[in-house]
Amino acid sequence: MAKINVVSTDAGFDMGALTFGVLTEWFYWQHVSTNAVFTSSQANDGTGVDPTITGIERLQVTGTGLTYSINDGALAITGGTIETFKLMTDGVTKVTGTELNLNGAAMTQALVAILLGGPDETMDLILQGDDSITGGTFGDTLTGYAGNDSLLGGAGADSILGGEGNDLLKGQKGADRLEGGNGNDTLSGSDGADLLTGGDGADVFLFDAKLKANVDAIADFNVVDDQIHLENAIFTKIGKLGTLKAGAYVEGTKAKDAGDRIIYDEATGRIWYDADGNGNGKAVLFANVAGGTDLTNADFHIV
Repeated sequence: MAKINVVSTDAGFDMGALTFGVLTEWFYWQHVSTNAVFTSSQANDGTGVDPTITGIERLQVTGTGLTYSINDGALAITGGTIETFKLMTDGVTKVTGTELNLNGAAMTQALVAILLGGPDETMDLILQGDDSITGGTFGDTLTGYAGNDSLLGGAGADSILGGEGNDLLKGQKGADRLEGGNGNDTLSGSDGADLLTGGDGADVFLFDAKLKANVDAIADFNVVDDQIHLENAIFTKIGKLGTLKAGAYVEGTKAKDAGDRIIYDEATGRIWYDADGNGNGKAVLFANVAGGTDLTNADFHIV
């Protein structure tokens, strides 16, 4: 086990980079006074010379099979083997093979950008405040915990957990599992066949990716509180912005007239989009809810 502890002082603290050269990973964290946003990430180019992100404090860590967790200003690296610490900074109080203590203000708001280096790597981020987290190439586990977080899975089959607050969860590529937790969350599976669970609160299930084989399952749609949002740039023939018109909604397994756009089979929970109603075009299955869910046109909103 290895720990990096940040001790609060009045001087303030910026950690410009944690670089994971042998794993082609970057960890970039900077203390900010307002909510942070994702800006950039960088990977090792394989030349043997680790690139760096310039900052006041820099730390390079190499190892295998690592898990990262952050809470109340302390970063813990566990679950694997830490091979080296390489420190380039002032303000160091202690450096050993397993523990590093740094002076600095508690980092309760931060920017994190991590590119995981292999399919066996795990990322467990425990953050306070309003955070923006982006996963990497492989299957990541992203947890927002407190605050109104933006969690983006990237490539791979990701598990994205919003926790508390009103969170934005986007699976992006891969077959992802999204859970909003508490709060009024927005969940978008994007590409891939995803499992979406809103949890408590008034949640929005957003469909904003090109329709193909990416059929998402909504596990807990609540007709009282939740909404399904349809991006008009994708659902181009669905009508004007706002609540779906009653005449564009039909229950069954196929369109009945030229104006039908959303088809819902209550028995199975399947939802299709049909760009030309009962014309020659084929309806596209894009979502499932639990069979027996009492949907109406009022549950669908064009955005």
